[in-house]
Amino acid sequence: MRTKVFTLIITGLLAFAGSPLNAQDMKESLIPQLSAFPTGDKNPEENARYFIGQSYLAPLTPDAVTGTLVYNVTFEPACRNNWHRHTAGQILIVVGGKGYYQEKGKPARILIPGDVVEIAPDIVHWHGAAPDSWFSHLALTPNAPGNKTTWLDPVDDKQYAAATERGKGDKVKGYFSTLATTDPELYDIISNFAFTETQQYVNLDIRTRIMVTMASAIGMNAQAEYRQTLYNALANGITPVEIKEVLYHAVPYAGIAKVADLINIANEVLTENGVSLPLTPQAVVTPETR
Repeated sequence: MRTKVFTLIITGLLAFAGSPLNAQDMKESLIPQLSAFPTGDKNPEENARYFIGQSYLAPLTPDAVTGTLVYNVTFEPACRNNWHRHTAGQILIVVGGKGYYQEKGKPARILIPGDVVEIAPDIVHWHGAAPDSWFSHLALTPNAPGNKTTWLDPVDDKQYAAATERGKGDKVKGYFSTLATTDPELYDIISNFAFTETQQYVNLDIRTRIMVTMASAIGMNAQAEYRQTLYNALANGITPVEIKEVLYHAVPYAGIAKVADLINIANEVLTENGVSLPLTPQAVVTPETR
């Protein structure tokens, strides 16, 4: 019975009001708009060869009249650049998603929107997205004409896994789980199942996987997990309308009581992230056409 309920919920979440997307629309919709800054185009090959995974680049100061170049750099989940250094240093300002920054010989640092990283000249480092989230930062390069970047070895899978082991599945905007401290073995089990093994063996894009997880949390009335999933959803470009649609479609399957419990959580998270409520109505079915 429970399996049937979850199957119906997952089927329902795909039945969004409106016209179905074609393959090209779906492909484009998987690139989230993480901030007010443009995402830009795919990183050109002269840069992309120093990245593992797909990244996007939007120049914000093409004239560099102040001698400082500013780019918005967006990373798909698990994308990261090689170890590298800048002769005049660099500043990173995080504007979306969740990522990591690591200097050679030091632990990796989790990055969320609002974080600032000041990188001293000639410090060897790398930065990129978390395994379970898109990531976007502004890169400010001072003394642009004379600030040379030296690219070094890639951050291989073993190095990346070690750097990001803590923080998988943590909530964005400061809602970090205490399990890593109180129950590290349980934390590893949950992180591996939800964010490592699932990604390796299930052929779902990250947006669909998060929405399925969201629907499952609704079906079980798992309020803490639902709240955590909402932060990951917003970090990966799932829109407030899509979040509400998943919840609304669950009413016939999960029941009014569960949805009533969770709608307050959804509204809290959306309001906290600057979303004005109520959202624009999306319904296209009337009592006459139902």
